[in-house]
Amino acid sequence: VTRSFDQPEMECVYYSERLNMTPADQRIIRDLQRSTVDSWVEVVVAVRPEWTPAEARFAVHAAMALVVDLGRLVRYANSREARET
Repeated sequence: VTRSFDQPEMECVYYSERLNMTPADQRIIRDLQRSTVDSWVEVVVAVRPEWTPAEARFAVHAAMALVVDLGRLVRYANSREARET
């Protein structure tokens, strides 16, 4: 979350340049992303035992997309004014 808000341009770089990476580097990034999502799915299922892992995975992906989009679209600033709006 912090990186998405502090450096939203990094997401733009990632999405525009990821296909220029070597297949091995793409696999490394994909595995890191999958591991991050899997970790969050475990947390969500632990606090929401009524959710299936598939439901938790959907929610995790939605939350991650929301964070990235907010960081990019609203250029969040950690200021008193921004927190009050």
